[in-house]
Amino acid sequence: MRKSWVLIIALATFGLVAGLASAGHVSIKGTHSANEIRGTCNSAGGTFSEGGGIYGCQKACGGEVCSVTCVGGKCTGSCPNCGRRERRLPTLGGTDAADRILKDSVEQPY
Repeated sequence: MRKSWVLIIALATFGLVAGLASAGHVSIKGTHSANEIRGTCNSAGGTFSEGGGIYGCQKACGGEVCSVTCVGGKCTGSCPNCGRRERRLPTLGGTDAADRILKDSVEQPY
C-alpha cells in the first residue's frame, strides 16, 4: 500500500514538472491576498485552489499551463511568455501582474 502512494505522488509530481518545464518563471512584486488572486483567476477563466497556506490559479494557455502560486501573500508566476529560466527569478510588477501571467501576455526580458 505504501509503495502505491509513493508511486502516485511521484507520478503527480512528474506531471506537474513536465507541464511547467517549458514555462518561464517570475516573481510578482508586492503581496496579494487569496481574494485578490481568486478574483483575478475568475476573470481570466482559470481554476483557483487553496489549502495549507498556499493558494493560486492555473489556466491552460496555448497548449501549456499558466499559473500563479502564492505563499503568505508572496506570489510567483509561470507562463510560456514569462521569460527564460534563470537562477534568480525576474520580478514582474504592477497591479495586473497576476492577470498578465494567467493570460500569457508577459513580454520576455532580454
